[in-house]
Amino acid sequence: MLCLHSIALSAQNKLVETFFCSNDGFSYDLVKELCMMKVMEIIQKRGKSVAKEDILTFLDQQIDQKVTDYDVALDWNTKNHTIEIIFRLYLASNEEFAGEEEVEAIEFEDGILLYTEKSQFDAADYLYTMPFERKKGIESTTLAGLVTYLNEVLDQGMSDIFDFLEDEEAEVFELTFDEARLQEIIANEGSSRWIPYPKF
Repeated sequence: MLCLHSIALSAQNKLVETFFCSNDGFSYDLVKELCMMKVMEIIQKRGKSVAKEDILTFLDQQIDQKVTDYDVALDWNTKNHTIEIIFRLYLASNEEFAGEEEVEAIEFEDGILLYTEKSQFDAADYLYTMPFERKKGIESTTLAGLVTYLNEVLDQGMSDIFDFLEDEEAEVFELTFDEARLQEIIANEGSSRWIPYPKF
């Protein structure tokens, strides 16, 4: 707010100086008021433009609010028309947890891919893939529910890592994704609106 106010005052002073010098019939205070109104109109229009949400900004906001204990990043591939939600689970080594049994640090990474009909990818490379129409976007309830469920998946994943380490016969660790549970969460997200695909 202070930044916008400073910009407004600077722009106002320049406009007043220019306008007042070329229009002797107007009082300085009147010109100042008119110029300030014009500056604030421009700032409001620009603010609406900057604040316009898309899939990336919406997901980023949801992740900040709901997934607070894990590393999550977004990767927008403009050429392949995909958006990947990348997440990591990290289990510290015994050096970081003194007194525990000897355990090497474990870092596990996986992703969820949002894709269009033009995208090319191997579904086996991702925990979950979700299609959408580029011109239409994705419903807000779908994105919000996806992030809500992602946090559940990661919570369960951290618990499963300990079970994996205790199971001497287990060779591969994988996260579990339940489509039915996702749809249940989406159905309870409330009112929905379409969130557009980001523009370049």
